[in-house]
Amino acid sequence: MRAVDVAPREAEAARAQIAARLIALGERPRDDVVELGALVACAYPGLAGELHAHPEDLVAVARGARQARDSRTYRRLAATAVGDLSDALRVRSGL
Repeated sequence: MRAVDVAPREAEAARAQIAARLIALGERPRDDVVELGALVACAYPGLAGELHAHPEDLVAVARGARQARDSRTYRRLAATAVGDLSDALRVRSGL
């Protein structure tokens, strides 16, 4: 999904604002990061101000989304979230 799918008239302006904030932060405005920021700003207009005030949060989220995950990583994350397998309630809430 892209910003233009959510808000066709506002998408280009949102992209320009995100790119400008990334440049001001000293980051290269990569297309994937700009599009993610524009999509969030268009889908949730209340968050646009937060993205403008803290573009570093957008950069951090984009980095995390790009990291490859393999089955071993998912097992480790699940084991950490679940903890003691004998506690059924914690297993359900952890997953």
